[in-house]
Amino acid sequence: MRKEASARKSVEELIRDVSGVERRLTRRHLIPLGLAVIIGSGAFNVIGSTVDERGVLTTGIALVLAAIACLGAAICFAEMASIVPVGGSVYTYTYATLGKLRAWLVGWLLLLQYSAGTTFVAISWARYVSESPLSAPNDSTSFNVAILATLLLLGTTFILSVVDRSRLRSSSLFVVIGASVALKVVALLIAAVVGAYLALAPHTELVNRVDVHPETLEVLPAFALLYFAYIGFDAVGTAAEEARFPPRDLPRAILVALAISAGIYLALISVNIGLAFRLGVNADLNALIAATGVSWISYVFYVGAALGLPSGVVVLLFGLSRIFRAIRRDGILTRTTGKVLTARHKRQILRRDCLLAGGISILWVPIMLFGFDTDFLTTVVNLATAFAFAILAISTAVLRYRRPDLPRTFRVPMLPLVTTITVAISVAFLANAIVESVVVVLWVALGAALQAPFVILRARRKSGGQG
Repeated sequence: MRKEASARKSVEELIRDVSGVERRLTRRHLIPLGLAVIIGSGAFNVIGSTVDERGVLTTGIALVLAAIACLGAAICFAEMASIVPVGGSVYTYTYATLGKLRAWLVGWLLLLQYSAGTTFVAISWARYVSESPLSAPNDSTSFNVAILATLLLLGTTFILSVVDRSRLRSSSLFVVIGASVALKVVALLIAAVVGAYLALAPHTELVNRVDVHPETLEVLPAFALLYFAYIGFDAVGTAAEEARFPPRDLPRAILVALAISAGIYLALISVNIGLAFRLGVNADLNALIAATGVSWISYVFYVGAALGLPSGVVVLLFGLSRIFRAIRRDGILTRTTGKVLTARHKRQILRRDCLLAGGISILWVPIMLFGFDTDFLTTVVNLATAFAFAILAISTAVLRYRRPDLPRTFRVPMLPLVTTITVAISVAFLANAIVESVVVVLWVALGAALQAPFVILRARRKSGGQG
């Protein structure tokens, strides 16, 4: 049974399993894929709420630390994606290095990250729509938000299932995603330019009332929330099987997406800090600009969020369906491994993967709106992600040691140091959020319990066949 749980797939086997998949996506599709998730509810929701709760300086420091923390994971992703151009993200990399059971547990963590993250973005979009200047006064109730978020998830699931079921060019969908990302970026850059002008203009003053928030200097709690703002570059790895030139394009897309996002975030928070000091008021950038009399800036944020956030939902559901496809193909929970499938049957299975991803994400809607505190669930998702990133860093070091012969178009510099720092961040994360860490541990234990019967059955089947 131990041998079954620690069984690994070689890189060559993993690549051979996906032979025949059409590879259409290039770098111009993959970069927006990462930006669609990173520049999402983090930019339009999490950063602003953190400023309101912790203060603008605390948020700025935590945002820089979160960028540094995610950089180590991003460069590990870049190396692994160049070696193993297979969908499944960290799950697949773990299967190649640390074995089947650990791979399943990482996949179980990714299920939490992607499904809950998808729902969080959908709820953020629903709140923006329900609280827009064009909405009725009572439209922002939790019930209305739940309806809007569920409708967005249902619509996205339908679109993805149609794209996977038929022979529509998936690259066309990525063009739409790129346009949506451009709208978000333009909206945020307009806010940054207007804020910078107001911070430097000689006669800027408050003309409207704004809620003042204290500066707490509680950096670690802010870091635990803002880690979420950078999650998304890993979604590029889930599209590895559709990438036309994965060894070249995947590493560049991952690093460029993170660099662009970090640049936009740091520009926004720098302008926010400058305008807050200029006005002597501690508040988020949207509120500060509106308080100076530039009321139309709220419409810019609303339009950017309303038209831009759905692309993040599309990409997260896409990524989750690809993780399900990788797990199913490896036969960890099913017996489809080794079967010869017709093209029609493959499309049917892909459609079921999309429907499963959407269904699980919809289940999170009532949990997030009526069950748990949003900050609590955000921290839980961040912990699960940080744990998966730590496994990724370890897998990168293990594969570098075991298979130095594999061609690498990108290599992590100072790999032992990067691995140590990435793992240390995860441990510090767990130690700083005890209650949320217990939830993540229980989630992992549940995943192990679900997998145990399959491991036992496969081990008995193999021992019986040998006998």
